[in-house]
Amino acid sequence: MGLEQISSVVQTNAATAEESAASSEELSGQASILESLIAQFKLARELYEPSEPAVASESPAEPSSMYEKY
Repeated sequence: MGLEQISSVVQTNAATAEESAASSEELSGQASILESLIAQFKLARELYEPSEPAVASESPAEPSSMYEKY
């Protein structure tokens, strides 16, 4: 590999690193915005207290095969 090729690869890597840093900074800013928006939503326990469990406590269905009976 010649010196020109090495230089080209180094330049490409540097450009990619700069793009990655810019993307990371942008994502960090968006995460901060999202975090502040989520903080606005508060869950009040008194509003969400189910009177019954989510899973019904009915008796199990009949077995589908004769082997499940035993």
